[in-house]
Amino acid sequence: MNLRRTAFRSGMRRALTAALGERGARVAYDAVSASRELAWNSLRRRLYPAFWRRALADRTRKVRSVAIHGELGDAILALPFLYGEHRRHPDEGLEVVIKGLGSRAAASTKEDPFAERGLRRMRDGAGRTVSFLAEFWLRVPFVDEVHEGDINDPRFYYWQPQPAFTLQRRSLGPSDYAPFLDRLFTQEDCRRAGEVWGRTSRPLRLVAHLRRSADEIVALLQQLDASALAPACAVAVVGSRRHEPIPDVPFSQIELIDLTDNYEQGIAIMPLLQTVRMADLFLGGRGGFELFALAARVPALTVFDEDGWWEQRRLWPKRLWDENPLGAFFRAGQFDARTAFEDAVRAPLERRLALRRDAGALGVAS
Repeated sequence: MNLRRTAFRSGMRRALTAALGERGARVAYDAVSASRELAWNSLRRRLYPAFWRRALADRTRKVRSVAIHGELGDAILALPFLYGEHRRHPDEGLEVVIKGLGSRAAASTKEDPFAERGLRRMRDGAGRTVSFLAEFWLRVPFVDEVHEGDINDPRFYYWQPQPAFTLQRRSLGPSDYAPFLDRLFTQEDCRRAGEVWGRTSRPLRLVAHLRRSADEIVALLQQLDASALAPACAVAVVGSRRHEPIPDVPFSQIELIDLTDNYEQGIAIMPLLQTVRMADLFLGGRGGFELFALAARVPALTVFDEDGWWEQRRLWPKRLWDENPLGAFFRAGQFDARTAFEDAVRAPLERRLALRRDAGALGVAS
């Protein structure tokens, strides 16, 4: 089913491109996709009496219930929206419903390991199942309750970024996260992240997310490995080998820190995100870690696969890159690792290394 859906989208994009050119086709595709999603997932709910009964019950008990589409990436995008709801209605509680094992949104991902309908469950070192998504939402200070359930249940108000950003002309950037981002993390998260980076004495710290566009990111790291900067670099690799293949990264000079399947190593989602916050550079494709790095103003380079290239205009607000210290993004089909390294990566890392060495010479923490 997912493969047929992907083939249909690709055929639709090719037809629109032939008729309108790529730029016009992307605008048309955005409008059609967002309108369909809004009509199906938001407007149709108003046709159910259960929606209005729930709305009346929530008003009576002064609680706003919102079902959030997707997983970590959509959660990151939803945070400023929910923070705004909290600020506008400070006397009301905020309840978030996320997809759970019993949800119709928790479809199998065997045909498409990147399907957004899929539900990812992690396992810790003892083999216990962990919901990283629930752990993330429980840390959000302006959310009062978190429940796993069926996000397709028409009783709930439904939020997803595609129609919200495209049709309602909303945008967001790192400055929208600044009022609350620090409040998501505890001192223990910072301590655990410090332990991760304490494994290395290298002055430059990079995080690489090897999921979508993994081959392009590995090629970029190979350029770094062949450069004079390599002996100063440690790269933490994040991803889930249980859910998709992760390519080997046999480098000769870069020091690797393997954080894949982090729960099995005793590192939960929040310390892992804090590890990203402490990095000098983030390299990835499209996904939740990438959105978090951009929102947290970690210098970031992203490489979009073809589906991502078509969706980034409507799902990834441009301010995320505009307000990022690096904010470089590429299309995988046109990506050249050597050019990207020389144009976007080398100079920022050289400047960062010089600052670290100067700070070390002065005995000051950078």
